[in-house]
Amino acid sequence: MLRIALATLLILGLPVLAEDRGTIGLSASWRGLMPGVSRERNVVSLLGPGYFQDTIGDTGSRTYVSDTEKATLVFAFGIDHVISSIELRAGIHYPAEVKRAQRKRMQVTLYDQEWSGWEFALHLGSTKVDARDVLGFPTGSLTADEWVYTAYGSDSCEGPSMRLTFKNNLLAVIELLEPEYE
Repeated sequence: MLRIALATLLILGLPVLAEDRGTIGLSASWRGLMPGVSRERNVVSLLGPGYFQDTIGDTGSRTYVSDTEKATLVFAFGIDHVISSIELRAGIHYPAEVKRAQRKRMQVTLYDQEWSGWEFALHLGSTKVDARDVLGFPTGSLTADEWVYTAYGSDSCEGPSMRLTFKNNLLAVIELLEPEYE
């Protein structure tokens, strides 16, 4: 019985590629924080205050940097402080107005498997081939280096979408975007 339960848990935890090209069977999230669903207070509870800016998003943004100084994580907030986007970018990108003394409180530990909860998650530096192997072909491409995936693919049950941006054939930006409602 325990084996069946563990096997079921393992299967349910894996991303499921939908039949539609470029759709994934899991909503895009970071540590369970999902654009269009989670709120600013959830981000602060999980990661701390980070650095708040009121110039990005409808109601501001919070920026965090990895304690290994390899990545920057930005949450932008829309109406009612709901997350409108989550961006993980290679390299450290402090906002210009951040003073050196403020940088320490922006630091968090970031693990590759924290986005979408996938143990074999793509990570910054993955290749296009890696992305295609894990997620399949994208729904669309804004450019040859910007791929878009849609969660679920059903109009009635659409989740956040995901945009991957590559630089020199390596994954440089992972962006999770709230669904666009008509």
